[in-house]
Amino acid sequence: MFLVACALIVPNGVSQLLQPDNPAAALTVNPFNADAGIAAIARALAASELAPGSLEALRGTAERTLAAAPGDARAMSALGAVLEREGDRDGGYALFEQARAISATEIHAILRLLDRSLAAGEHAEVLDLIDVALRRWPSYWPQLAEVLTYMAGTPDGRSELADRLGQRPPWRSSALRHLLRTEAGLPMVSALVGAELAAGAPADAGDVNAVIAALVGRGAVASAYQLFMASLSPEERSVAGYVFDPGFTQPAGRYHFGWSFRQGTGAEMRLGIDAPGSGGLLVRFLDSPARLGGVAQLLRLPTGRYSLAMEADASQLQAPRGLYWRLACVGGRQGELVRLAAETGSYAARASEVTFEVPATDCALQRLSLETGVETDSWRDRYSGSFSVRSVSVTRL
Repeated sequence: MFLVACALIVPNGVSQLLQPDNPAAALTVNPFNADAGIAAIARALAASELAPGSLEALRGTAERTLAAAPGDARAMSALGAVLEREGDRDGGYALFEQARAISATEIHAILRLLDRSLAAGEHAEVLDLIDVALRRWPSYWPQLAEVLTYMAGTPDGRSELADRLGQRPPWRSSALRHLLRTEAGLPMVSALVGAELAAGAPADAGDVNAVIAALVGRGAVASAYQLFMASLSPEERSVAGYVFDPGFTQPAGRYHFGWSFRQGTGAEMRLGIDAPGSGGLLVRFLDSPARLGGVAQLLRLPTGRYSLAMEADASQLQAPRGLYWRLACVGGRQGELVRLAAETGSYAARASEVTFEVPATDCALQRLSLETGVETDSWRDRYSGSFSVRSVSVTRL
């Protein structure tokens, strides 16, 4: 009995060792190794051309594998793939359907049935199969994403896809971000998210920002800003203007047209909102060269004349190369529009203002940022003291 057991165990062990690199050899050692049989068939069918007689041999392998593991959906799919390659499409697809009846998530059957449904224009069935596949096999996303791209380019497919994304499947965000990079997908996703916001549906800030960023990247600044405004809560809308949240009362980094906040060098910056009931932007310089620029906001100012105003406090502020709000056009050739400089020294609630004009061309989008004039880290340009911005705003004249 011991010798019989060894005779069975040893070939099986050798077969499993050979299986990853040479499934055909593994199958020769142990013809009952279903995993090796399935892998050998898949590897052979992946070849663009097969030697004469190979398909007949593969069919024999598939039939033996299925006989050894009659309840294995993968083995049934493998036999279906061989029949399809032989030209028996009906027989192959019948086996793919049987495989899914055994295991609804059998990926190879899903992919073959998906191709058939896509060719037949059965978009709802295609999306059902994609949904099952991505919930169980997320690693197949790159392959399935291209199917979504194709669907977004056809009227019927686009409608079905928008409806399915509106149901918020777990792969929605990945799909939105993929489609936003395509010609057909951007208008579809923009319309979908805009309609959801208009209907009062809960919005994912990441999805909204992704759409806004894609629209800005394509030069659709007006549409991007309209979507941004539609995404705001009543509280956020109360602080919306040419500068969103001029008093720094909302968390930073949540919106494409809101404040971005990143620490610079030579200074410590924080938002006053971190203290309950407060606001403002607080900057403490560290007696060293300071480079800022990390506090910024994108604006959408129509052509016209404006004023840029600030109310600020300072304590023993020293800024050898200047400290200022810089407003500049994004892209194009217009460049900087204006600077509003902070005074040095100590003061409280000091107001300052400067006027500027937005040109009619090459300036659909602007960037407002707090900066210093430091370009090299020379210790002769040491910044010290503190500076607090109570508000910074833009008013049309």
